[in-house]
Amino acid sequence: MNLSKYILATLLLLMAVEFNAQVLTGFSTKWSDEFTEWDLYTDDEEVVGEVNMTWQFQMDWTKWNFQLEDVRGQIVKPWANDKSNWEVRTFGDIITCRTAWKDDLSEWKITDNDITLVLRTKFSNDPNEWVLRDQNHGFFAIYTTYENDPRDWVILDELDEEVSLSMKMALVFLAIYHSLPID
Repeated sequence: MNLSKYILATLLLLMAVEFNAQVLTGFSTKWSDEFTEWDLYTDDEEVVGEVNMTWQFQMDWTKWNFQLEDVRGQIVKPWANDKSNWEVRTFGDIITCRTAWKDDLSEWKITDNDITLVLRTKFSNDPNEWVLRDQNHGFFAIYTTYENDPRDWVILDELDEEVSLSMKMALVFLAIYHSLPID
C-alpha cells in the first residue's frame, strides 16, 4: 500500500519536473502584418503554445492570454498608464515585473518572491537582443531572427528547472513587447 503511494508520488513529481523543464526555443507572429497573436515554440516540435491580446478589437495592449500545453495564464499591466509594471498570472502563481530604473524599459526585475531575475537589452537602446544580467539560475537570451524585425524570435533557454514556465513567459513577453513599434 505504501509502496504504491510512493510510486504515484514519484511519477507525479517527475511529470511536474518534466513540464517545468520545458525549454522555449522560439516565438513568432501568427500573421505577418500584426502583433496581436503569437505562436510559442519549445524543444518538443509537437508542443506549440499561444500568446494572444485579450481585447484585439479594442487594440488594448494591457492584457494578454497565453497557453502552453495545459498551463493557461494572463499577462497584465495592473495600471494601464504605468509602463514600468507587468504581472504574469497562472493558477496559484503571480510573477511581478518592474523596471529596474525609472523610465528605462531596457532593464527589468522579474520575481516570484523566491527567485529574482534581471532581464536587460544586451546593448544599450537596442531591443533586438535581451539577456539575463547574471546567470545564477542558468543562461537565457532572446533575439530577433532578423535585425529590427520583431515578428520572429529565437530563444536560448538554459534556465534551471526551478525557474517556472510563468517566469519564462515573463522574460519572453517583456523582451518582445518592449521591442514592438506600438508606442
